[in-house]
Amino acid sequence: MGLRERLFGRESGVSTPRDEDAERSRLEHVGFGLPAVDDLLSASTSGVIAGVVFGAMLPTAVFMPTFAELYGATRAIDGWIVHLLHSVGFALLYGIAVEGPWNPYRNLTADPRTGALIGACYGGVLWIVTVAVVMPLWFDALRIGTLPFPYVDQLLLLGLLVYGFLLGTFYPLVSSVDSGSPSRA
Repeated sequence: MGLRERLFGRESGVSTPRDEDAERSRLEHVGFGLPAVDDLLSASTSGVIAGVVFGAMLPTAVFMPTFAELYGATRAIDGWIVHLLHSVGFALLYGIAVEGPWNPYRNLTADPRTGALIGACYGGVLWIVTVAVVMPLWFDALRIGTLPFPYVDQLLLLGLLVYGFLLGTFYPLVSSVDSGSPSRA
């Protein structure tokens, strides 16, 4: 039984092999070549795990209100919500990137060891795009402060490398628990 069934249950208690084949086929592609729903749920779950660890690495009194301020709020709890939503969003992008039919190397992410390395690289790319480039532009646009361009923050770099490492590690583990098999490959 997959994660989707555990979370949402089945519509009826009785299923036939034809029902299971239809369900498996439906879950294989969301559309436009996107990964299966179970893969996206696995990415979201892995993103929450990695995001909590990343957030715990940051000084909450400084970073979380700043994250909240990007969306017009000021409380640390609002910053945590924003942070975890970003963590899930970036995890979904990771899941789409590694599971899409356009990726000839998607079998590499089925192993937690290579997934961790690929994830850490993904975290590095996230840091370049979101922290070094987007954050200074966003701060300037909202007039909430001035950051140098590019913005280089070593703690956020370390945090995003750890986030990516954990995302890449947990994604295949959550996927295999979800599918009930030892591997996605």
